[in-house]
Amino acid sequence: MKNINLRRRKRWNNLLISIAHVVLLVAFAEYFYPYRSEYKIKSLKIGDVSEYDIVAPFSYAVKKSKKEIERERRLAMAQVYPYYSYVPQIKDTLLMRVDSSANTPMDIKNAAKNFIKKYYGFRIIPTKRGITTDSIVLIYNQKEKKYPLNRLKDLEELQDILSQEAYYYFPTDDRKRQSFINFLSSLLRENCVPLTELTEKKRKEAASQISETKFLVERGDVIVRKGDTITPEKYEMIQAMYETGRFNFQGMLWKRQWVRVFLFLVLVLNLIFTLFVFMPDTVFQVEKYVPLYITYFIVLFTYSLVIKNSLDPYLTLVPFAGIFLAIVISREYSTFVLFLLSMLMAIYAGSRFNIFIYNMLVGFVATLSARTIKTRFAIYYSFFIIFLSEVLLIVLMSYGFDAKPNVHVKALLATSASASLFSVLLFMAVLPVYERVFMVATDFWLMELSNLNHPLLKRLAEKAPGTFTHSVSVGNLASIAAEAIGANAILARVASYYHDIGKVKHPSFFIENQTGENPHNKLSPEMSAQVIIAHVVDGVKIARKNRLPKEIIRVIATHHGRSLLLPFYKKAKELKKDVKEEDFRYPGPLPVTKEESIVMLADSVEAAVRSLKARDDESVRKLIKNIIDYKIETGELSESQLTLSDIAKIEEAFTRLAVSIVHTRIEYPINNNENNS
Repeated sequence: MKNINLRRRKRWNNLLISIAHVVLLVAFAEYFYPYRSEYKIKSLKIGDVSEYDIVAPFSYAVKKSKKEIERERRLAMAQVYPYYSYVPQIKDTLLMRVDSSANTPMDIKNAAKNFIKKYYGFRIIPTKRGITTDSIVLIYNQKEKKYPLNRLKDLEELQDILSQEAYYYFPTDDRKRQSFINFLSSLLRENCVPLTELTEKKRKEAASQISETKFLVERGDVIVRKGDTITPEKYEMIQAMYETGRFNFQGMLWKRQWVRVFLFLVLVLNLIFTLFVFMPDTVFQVEKYVPLYITYFIVLFTYSLVIKNSLDPYLTLVPFAGIFLAIVISREYSTFVLFLLSMLMAIYAGSRFNIFIYNMLVGFVATLSARTIKTRFAIYYSFFIIFLSEVLLIVLMSYGFDAKPNVHVKALLATSASASLFSVLLFMAVLPVYERVFMVATDFWLMELSNLNHPLLKRLAEKAPGTFTHSVSVGNLASIAAEAIGANAILARVASYYHDIGKVKHPSFFIENQTGENPHNKLSPEMSAQVIIAHVVDGVKIARKNRLPKEIIRVIATHHGRSLLLPFYKKAKELKKDVKEEDFRYPGPLPVTKEESIVMLADSVEAAVRSLKARDDESVRKLIKNIIDYKIETGELSESQLTLSDIAKIEEAFTRLAVSIVHTRIEYPINNNENNS
C-alpha cells in the first residue's frame, strides 16, 4: 500500500511539474511578444484594374478545387505498383503432385515435370489483365523487388505455352498430347500471390500524399501591381488571401491575444510531450530543465528587443541555445528546444517562415559544432563555423524569400559576427556557473578534472601512490572500452581517476600501497572488511565535499556494487559460525549507466591482471572473461544499460590493453578480483 501511495504521489508530482512547465513557458512567450501592426486585406474581381499594389501580408496557400484533388488522387492510385508475394515452393509442390498421380502414364509425367522445371523458374501471376502499371512489386523473404511485367508470365500465357510445348513432347500422338495438356492444365497455378490488402493500403497512402495546396504565396510577395488587370489566376490568389485573412479575424492572426496564447500553448505542449516521450528525465530533473529556461528566457528576451527596436530580424542568440543545450544535455534535446524557439521567433517577427528556417538551421549548425568543442580553444572554431553559416543563410533567405532582396555586405557581416560572437561569449559565461551550481559533468569540467595536478589527485598520489597508479591504469582501460561501445570516454577516464579517492583515509590497508607488514593481520575479518568497505563511503564524502560532478560521485559509489569480500568472509566463517554475509558486502548501489558499469569492470580487471603470473595473451583473455562472467552471474550488472554486444566489445578492448599493464601484485582468487583493490 505504501508503494502504491508513493507511485501515486510521484505521478501527481510529475503532472504538477509538467503543468508548471507549460504555464511558465507560455507566460514567458506571451510576455516577450512584441506588438505587430494589423494588415487589412481587400479583394477585387476579374477584369478590374488595381488602384494599388497588393502585397501578401502573411504567407498562405492557394488550395486546389475538390475536382482537381480527386483527379490527382485517382491518378496517384493508378500508378501504384501491385504487390505480390512470391512463393517458390509451388514448384516443388507441383512436382510432388505429378509424382503422386497414380493413373498417369510415365511419359506424360516426365514431360510434365520437365515443363514445370523449365517454366516455374519464372515469376507467374494469376493474370496481367487490369494491371495499369508496367511493373509489379514482389515480396520474398521480407524483401521487396520491382519486376517489369514483360519479365513475368501469367496463367493465360502459361496455358498458351503449354499447348505449344505439347507438340514438342508428343509430336505425333494426338491422344497423349491432349492427355498431357489436360493433366498439366489441372495442376498449373501461380507462384506469385496477389497481396490485395497491401496494394490497397499503398494506393491509399499515395492518395493521401496528394497535396491540397496548389502553390504557396509567401509574406511580402507582390500579387498585383498598381495598374494591373486582375486575371483569373490573380483573382484566385486574392480570394485565397481574403479567405485566409477572414479566418485570421480580418487581420494579423497573432494580434488576437487569446488566439496567440492558444498557439503558444500548442507549441509548448508539443515540446513537453516530445520530451516526455523521448527524454522523460529532462522534464522532471531540475538540472535538466533549468538549461531550457536559461536559453528560453535569454533568447526570447533578446529577440523581443531586436524586433521592438526594428533591428535586423536575423540578429538572434539561437547559436547560444544550440551549443549550450547540446553540451549540458544532448544534441537531441537541443534540436527539440530549437524547434520551439524558432517557431516563437518566427511569430515574433511577423509569422515569417524564413525566420523559422534560418533559426532552425543556424541552431542545428551550432548544435553540431558542439561536438568539436573539447577544449576552450575549440570554441573559436565553433564561432567561425556559426559565423559562416549565418552569412550564407542570410544571403539565401534574402534572395529566396524577400520580394526585393537588398543585401548590404557591411550589415550582413555585422549581424552575423554579432550574433555568433555574443552567442559564444554568453556560452562561455553561463556554462561554468551552471556546471558548479548543479554539479553536472560537461566535457569542459571533466577536462579540468583530468589534470593529474588536481589537488585531490595530488593528495591521492602522495598518500596512496599505489592506488594512484591503479586509478590511472583503470582510466586507460575504461576510456578505451567506452570508446569501443560509444559511451562517454572522457567521463569514464576521469571518473576512474577519482573512483578510489576514499583510500586516502587508510591507504596502508590496501595492498597496492603496502610496503611492509599487512595491517589486516592484526584485525578481525569483520574489522578488515569494514575498513575496506569504508573507502567507498569515504570517497563519496570527499567527492561531495570537493563538489565533484554527480556523475563521478555515482561512479565512486557504484564501482564495487554489492560485491562480497570473499576472503574475509571465508576467514570469518572459519573462526565462527554465526557470520552475516551482509557485513562483508559493499553497500552499493549497483551501476546503471554504461560508464559506471565500465569503471566497475575496469577496476576489477586492472587489479586482477596485475596479480596474474602468466602474462601471455590467452591467460589475460581467459582471466578477463572470467571476471566479466562472474560479475554477470552475481548480478552486479543486473541494472546496467550494457547489452551483450557492449560486453563483448568491452572484453575485447580490455584484452588489447591489459597485456601492457606490468604493475606487480599478489595473485587474487578469480571470483574476487575487486575485493581489495
